Amino acid sequence: MYQNKSYDNFNFEIQKIPTLIFKAQATFDGNLVTLNYSKQATGNCSCKGHLCRHEICLFFLLRDKLNEIFLNKQSEELFYTRVLEDEFMQELMEINIYKNIYKYKITPLLEIKNNNILFSLKLNYKNLEETFTDVLEFLNLVQNKSEIDLNQKKKAILEHKYFDDASKRLIDLLELARDNLEVVEGSVVLPSELLNYFYYEHVPCLIQVSQNRYRLKFVDSFPPFKINVENKKIYTERSDYKTFITKSDSYVFIYNNVYVIHENDMIYAKLLEKLSENSNQTLNDSTLEIFLNNFYPLYYDHINYDYFHKKEDIHIDTYLTLNGNHSLTLKYDGDFDDDTFYLKKKNYKILIRELGFKKANDYTITDLNQVMDIIENKLNLFKEYGTLFVSENIEKIQISNLSKSRLSFKLDDSILKLSFDNMQYTPDELYQMVLSYKKGDRYFETEDKEIVKLDDSLLEFETLSQDMKENIIDPNNIPLYQAYYLSNRYKDVMNTNEILNNFSRDLINYSKASYEIPSVLKANLREYQENGFKWLRTLYNYHLGGVLADDMGIGKTLEIISLISSMEENTKVLIVSPTSLIFNWNNEFEKFNPQIKRKVLYGDLRSNKVMHKLYEENQVLITSYEALRVDVENYSDLNFDVMVIDEAQFIKNPDALKTVAVKKINAQCKFALTGTPIENSILDLWSIFDFILPSYLQSKNKFIKKYEDFMNPVLLEELNKKITPFILRRLKGDVLSIPEKVSTTTYSVMSEEERKVYDKYLLDIRTKVSEDNYSIRNVLSYLTTLRELACEPKLVLDTDNKNSKMDMLIEIIEEKIYAGHKILVFSQFTSVFKFIEKRLKESNIKFLKLTGETDPKKRIELVNEYNSNEDIKVFLISLKAGGTGLNLTSADTIIHYDPWWNMAAMNQATDRAHRMGQTRTVHEIKLVNKDTIEEKIIELEEKKLKLTKELINDSDFISRLTIEDIKSLFM
Repeated sequence: MYQNKSYDNFNFEIQKIPTLIFKAQATFDGNLVTLNYSKQATGNCSCKGHLCRHEICLFFLLRDKLNEIFLNKQSEELFYTRVLEDEFMQELMEINIYKNIYKYKITPLLEIKNNNILFSLKLNYKNLEETFTDVLEFLNLVQNKSEIDLNQKKKAILEHKYFDDASKRLIDLLELARDNLEVVEGSVVLPSELLNYFYYEHVPCLIQVSQNRYRLKFVDSFPPFKINVENKKIYTERSDYKTFITKSDSYVFIYNNVYVIHENDMIYAKLLEKLSENSNQTLNDSTLEIFLNNFYPLYYDHINYDYFHKKEDIHIDTYLTLNGNHSLTLKYDGDFDDDTFYLKKKNYKILIRELGFKKANDYTITDLNQVMDIIENKLNLFKEYGTLFVSENIEKIQISNLSKSRLSFKLDDSILKLSFDNMQYTPDELYQMVLSYKKGDRYFETEDKEIVKLDDSLLEFETLSQDMKENIIDPNNIPLYQAYYLSNRYKDVMNTNEILNNFSRDLINYSKASYEIPSVLKANLREYQENGFKWLRTLYNYHLGGVLADDMGIGKTLEIISLISSMEENTKVLIVSPTSLIFNWNNEFEKFNPQIKRKVLYGDLRSNKVMHKLYEENQVLITSYEALRVDVENYSDLNFDVMVIDEAQFIKNPDALKTVAVKKINAQCKFALTGTPIENSILDLWSIFDFILPSYLQSKNKFIKKYEDFMNPVLLEELNKKITPFILRRLKGDVLSIPEKVSTTTYSVMSEEERKVYDKYLLDIRTKVSEDNYSIRNVLSYLTTLRELACEPKLVLDTDNKNSKMDMLIEIIEEKIYAGHKILVFSQFTSVFKFIEKRLKESNIKFLKLTGETDPKKRIELVNEYNSNEDIKVFLISLKAGGTGLNLTSADTIIHYDPWWNMAAMNQATDRAHRMGQTRTVHEIKLVNKDTIEEKIIELEEKKLKLTKELINDSDFISRLTIEDIKSLFM
């Protein structure tokens, strides 16, 4: 902003956007000008540098306006005198004003005298110029900041800062080289290396030629004349050039053009230099041969050698003979005496040497690859030099392309075996071909002496062989599911056959299968359940397993019972489930097909003798994971037609003892039931598939290595395609018309006393995890302590303080009961139940409780009592013990008292009520203590829900916490 009130008093204000205001005032009083200014800083300036464009603008504005009102030279000088007395304005002028006012520019002026480049410097300033022939004197003037008269018209201060940037760099270089500058006849010799600087930095230069000055022009090419060779003389017809050679490049001066010859062609520059000193060079026989051998082939475009081109071309005959074991011998004949033909002779010898023929081995090649490559591809090269003669057996050589043989599966006594179709080679030959090709060979000789040209198709066989080796697949005994995978993975080298085509067709069209629902079944299957039965039956018919991964609460148990009901009575079935569900399975059989003979292995029935007797008497045996882990050796001599594991996420850890035990059971067909096939990580899926289809997803280590980048969409798509035929998943929302589930998060707020206690523990733990470098080793322990404090401080310390979160829970329960709802309260901490129970009793609220200590038989009684008794409004359930196998559709409100980041486990718990049979909207409430670890966990869970949605389901990322994740939890 500029304000002009009068010439006697005017103000200026420059405002930087957004943070600095600079104001100045100039007062004119006669011939005296007073300048006042102030800076008002309101923050950091957005401009870079000590002085910005706004302050510079102010100075120029003042200067221009003052120039209008100065009456004489004295007033102007007074203004500048005051400015120079002011430190800020002086710096402004020095750095920004003089830079624009003074623009000294120096240009090198070159002149070639004798064998030197003499140079001087031409100084330009405002259309005035001065030439300094004494460069050293010029450097002294600059160093001493001397004042000179330019053409006797204007004074100039030769100070370094007043030169433009390019001139400053040149002055600096000359200063560095000052002690090595050579003076000849009063002029300084230009160091040849400085030519490199002029060339690469594009420094404008002048050159003095006679009485004229020209702009020096660098040309990136050889000079426009040729070297002549006649008889044994080498000369140039041009003498008006001068060559200067540096360590890297060479420069040939012709008038104002400088031709640049680079380092690789230094030998040519040196020859030009020698010829400039003596235009005629005479060679003897030896040096002429060296010249024709080493120099002429490189620079024949720049050499006139007419004698060579006029002479008749040499003729070299080549004789090739193929001996036993494919040994190729070469002989040649030609006139090599005349040196004028040396170039062609040399090229011929280079050719045979590059092909592998050497005088030391009598020009014989024994390597099959080299020999066949010459015979197939290189014979015409010899014809360029003369006539080629080959032995009769070379003419008869036949080189065959690799036969496109394919593999197929054949059924032999119910066993799938690999076999070759139209294979011309033995398996050993094929294997040796693969090894040879990987080694770099391109030709192979078979047992029948056939020469085969190898190609990339061999790599498919090699990859197939490696794949089978890694997955421990016996070519003579291949499971159907592995054959299915191999035929799809290696389409280019494998043929499918009828059994695989039938299998693929049946698997794809399982819903159209004609399997009848067993008439003994006491249930009307929904359409999706009927399709589930057909899918199970299809896999069973092919002695294969699968993962029935239907959403929780839509009837996986009924579909399995339907399958078992469709099987022969003498088939043997083993069902493994969590301890809490073994009697649920028995009740479900009683409900849907009581005719099936079955027995729950419980208590004394688990002894080896009794169990074997029950195996003979019953079609179905039911046991728990824990019981199987202990009793696994009792099963070693038992064989089952079908094995079913319920809540298959129980074997998600492939190294756990119960997982190992489950996988030891002998069963022809294995099924896994789970609503959460991926609970912690993608390795959960591998462990389940390793049970149903061993080695189908490769070994554990191979799987981890391949899918360690588990968010790679290409890898996820590949894995999805591979597992899709053997996993069936339907979601409730897709197959059932049940009321919606409404999820909300309700926050409680700590009292001041609670906050002090919590923050004290948090500070202490934060220090500990930092000292531990955020190792996952102790994190879970620290997290548990903070979670307990957020749930119920009395779990950690002895206190009489009230619990705000507990107050919130009781308040919600009372409101829900008053509104006619029944409530399930889930918690991971069974120890917190005694405090909830106390508060419920104080409020006269009837409740039931189910934990891991509850007897499995008692579980069913509690469920029935809760569902049938309208007076019991609250059911306290531990998340681990009650998250599966319960049908509690009488409840419509689920409260997660201490939400955890295992979203899958919480979803399972919620689905105890939100399942088939529910008639009301289900309200899920996550009760979170504000500004505590619980809120951090919820935030982290929301960030970590993406894994495997492309595959199957949500997941828990606790095993994949990064250091940044851990830090965020304790901040």
